[in-house]
Amino acid sequence: MSRRKDEAYIFACARIRSNERSLLSDLQFEKMVTAKDLAEAAAVLAEAGYEVASSGGASVPGAQTPSGTPVGTAGRSKETIDSDRILTAEQNKLYDVVRSALPDAQEISALLLPGDYHNLKVLLKAEFLKTDPAPLMVSTGTIDPVRLQEMLRERSLADLSPCMRQGVEQAIAQFAKNADPQQVDFILDRACYQDMAAAAERLGNAFIIGYVRRLIDCLNVKAFVRLRRMGKSFESLREVFLPGGTVPESLLTDVYEEPLSRAAELLMTYGFQPAFSEGGADIEENGRFTRFERMCDDFLMEYIRQAKYVSFGIEPVAAYLLAKESELKTVRILLAGKAANLPPAQIRERMRAAYV
Repeated sequence: MSRRKDEAYIFACARIRSNERSLLSDLQFEKMVTAKDLAEAAAVLAEAGYEVASSGGASVPGAQTPSGTPVGTAGRSKETIDSDRILTAEQNKLYDVVRSALPDAQEISALLLPGDYHNLKVLLKAEFLKTDPAPLMVSTGTIDPVRLQEMLRERSLADLSPCMRQGVEQAIAQFAKNADPQQVDFILDRACYQDMAAAAERLGNAFIIGYVRRLIDCLNVKAFVRLRRMGKSFESLREVFLPGGTVPESLLTDVYEEPLSRAAELLMTYGFQPAFSEGGADIEENGRFTRFERMCDDFLMEYIRQAKYVSFGIEPVAAYLLAKESELKTVRILLAGKAANLPPAQIRERMRAAYV
């Protein structure tokens, strides 16, 4: 794909910088954490521009639009907040903004591929298990969901990328052998990250290439830590290790049976030393992965924030997409915590760093 000059993104960057102002800050997240109930937490989202309504269709009481107009007065005790609806609406808005801002959305195709692979998993498992895929399909990928469904139904896979086509064929063959839907997820997840790495290389943008490599590194080190804790052999790590990152497979297998402190030393140059030093202590002492996984995600956010200092180019657009996706993940964690009446401290330790 030919690269555009940075000046071609002046309009896109102006629009994205405007939208960045609506990203949730650490202060807003803290207001949600300390809210007395789920409805009050959702009201913070409504004030930030989220489309918030109860499962019964009523707006959240006390919430206001950005202009200050109340959005509803229904009683809290009789209504529940539909988190899935809130997050789906916000995700659709996100992708509409990004696609409309860019001259060609294919320029960030590496970051849109997870939507395609999500739909492939949904479609294949629906076919195998005789269920309806429609409620779980998303429109955040590079391929129209209806067209993708037709391609699978007809087994016409020629227009898929080599990684995607091979992944689909392997998933179909594997399910025919063992009828295990989890293998469909495993095979297509692996193909997805290989496809993302290949797409990033084709684009040739250093920021996106760097992000995908770090994402793969995070997935590999998380697998390393979890498999060790489960008592699995290093051969299990070799089976799930994803190529395309910067951390060598040999480094992780060489220290597989050594203390996590040793892994921390060797991973210092890759940026994972804090996660292993602090999060690793929690794992070894309490068997808890929360801090480690949060710090790995914060490591990615630290990288994404570099785009704040780029005036024009694809970087601010890509960073906004990634930052908003991270925000939605954090909102999901937070709303689930409030719905379960978890104490603020327990919710707070799961919160990811904000972009702004």
